[in-house]
Amino acid sequence: MAPVHEAGARSRRVHLPYGARWLDPFSGRVEEGGTTLDADAPLDRIPVFVREGAGGGGAVPLT
Repeated sequence: MAPVHEAGARSRRVHLPYGARWLDPFSGRVEEGGTTLDADAPLDRIPVFVREGAGGGGAVPLT
């Protein structure tokens, strides 16, 4: 989880730890670990990345 702390911001720099691939459950996009990216942060959701393979059978609740 990567909450936004800056008023008016609509994105957030997020570092994804090395040694895993990371899933954005909202978009389905998978990112390699060991990278830093600008994650979208619209008002209606917090940027969340889940380690690939975690989440009980691949199901990650979005609400």
